[in-house]
Amino acid sequence: MVSSNRLGTTLLLGGALALAALMGYTLVLVGPGPSREGRVPSSVPEVVAVFPDRSDWRDVYEGVLACEARGLLRVEGWEDGAVRVKAPRSGRSLRISWSPARGVLETREAVRRRMNGPGAVPLAFVGSSNTTLTAAMAEELRSDASRGGGSPLLLVPWATAVRAEPTGGGKAIPLLSIDPGRTFRFCPNNRREADLVVACLLHRGERPPPKVFVVSDPSDPYSVDLAACFGDAIEAVAPKAEILPFRETVALDGPDDQPTPGDLEWASALARSLSTGPGGKPWLVLPLQAEPTRRLLRALAAVMGSGRVPGAAGVEVLCGDGIGPDSLGEFAGGRLLSIWCASAASDLKARPEAPTDVQITSEIVAAVMGELDRDESTNPDSLRSWLLKLDLSAESPGALGRSLAFSADGERRGNDLGRVFHAGPERPDLLSFSRDASGRWAPPQTVQPPPLEVAR
Repeated sequence: MVSSNRLGTTLLLGGALALAALMGYTLVLVGPGPSREGRVPSSVPEVVAVFPDRSDWRDVYEGVLACEARGLLRVEGWEDGAVRVKAPRSGRSLRISWSPARGVLETREAVRRRMNGPGAVPLAFVGSSNTTLTAAMAEELRSDASRGGGSPLLLVPWATAVRAEPTGGGKAIPLLSIDPGRTFRFCPNNRREADLVVACLLHRGERPPPKVFVVSDPSDPYSVDLAACFGDAIEAVAPKAEILPFRETVALDGPDDQPTPGDLEWASALARSLSTGPGGKPWLVLPLQAEPTRRLLRALAAVMGSGRVPGAAGVEVLCGDGIGPDSLGEFAGGRLLSIWCASAASDLKARPEAPTDVQITSEIVAAVMGELDRDESTNPDSLRSWLLKLDLSAESPGALGRSLAFSADGERRGNDLGRVFHAGPERPDLLSFSRDASGRWAPPQTVQPPPLEVAR
């Protein structure tokens, strides 16, 4: 009997150790899965971030640390793929977790599981990394049948497209109208970015262009939307400018983001078409993702820097947020190239070592904590009311260096949203331009680009 008990104990212990090892492997190497087991009690509200990659969740993690550094919350404990924080005044807790999902179907399923599983319905979902996946989240929330209890909000960190195609196909519609009244975009949309870049060029004394070359990717909804927004912004200041589509595809047929022979041919043809006449320098618009933007800029820099096209004039290159200062630094001081790109970043970084994208995730966390710090129970509807009436100046304790407010349709408002980075042939560093709350341009700041091997 004693031997039998010891054997049972040994088997039980071995099984427990094996289960623990399996759980450790899953958490460390695979990450948190979609299981709803062990959800927090309903007394602790939850915000769920749905992103494809752990690097996206890392930006939320850094956003939490940035808010803690400013005294907007206190971290109670970390898990793999989750963090529990406490509001400083009310002492109420919030759990922020990550649910990995890569494709449209996985993204919708991740939202569905969180909505229908045991435990409280989340206050909000945060996501995703692009417009297509964000539209999928909005569609799933709109189709939810539990409106009576208040469906979770969708807080958008990085999807900038004004319009989105339904995931099942059809005509593009405004992204924020998919789940209307319950979607809040924290980043500037493509129209805001295009307007900002164009206004910055004119502020710096550039003349409206007589000719505009546009390279867009018809297979990428982000590129199509941003190209249209740049077209509207340019037409508003240069209605007589000639708009010339200069390439129909930017598909990669070479290694990584290095120029292909086709890219070099395109760059040579463009350089031969450039001329500076009485109307001013031409503009080149690259409304593309990061990889094709870098590839085409490298091709253009190689062609124009080699002198293989005699008499090639300079060009003003306009981009969205596809590339940032890390990539832009590669082209500072380059011959004949003047590149302008939009960014969602601000001057203030509570954690200087954090990536630029942390500006947005910090503001999302800060906004939710502001609602949690009020002396009342928090639910999705109360969070919605809080965001609609939120109107923080850049100097407010709950803000992170710029104003935080929303219009009735959920778009971010405020003249100080976004900035423009510039790399020109005249200096080896970058210039950073921003506007204050009144819309006035501040003096430019100098930004030192990272070493080239780091940027690449």
